[in-house]
Amino acid sequence: MGSQLTPSQIAKEVGVSYSNAVGHLEALRKAGILCCVRFGERIRFYNYNETSPVATAVRNLIEAYET
Repeated sequence: MGSQLTPSQIAKEVGVSYSNAVGHLEALRKAGILCCVRFGERIRFYNYNETSPVATAVRNLIEAYET
């Protein structure tokens, strides 16, 4: 899960509006599940927070559900 995506890329992939994606991404970032890297004032990239115990627990839950 090391790739970084912009909110526009995530919105397109998931099939939601940009504003909806940004709202959810910010909630996940505040919960510690995602990291955000900013380039300039407007460009943001999000990725999975490898160091967060909360993110690890969520990942484990998703993996258990998929099996």
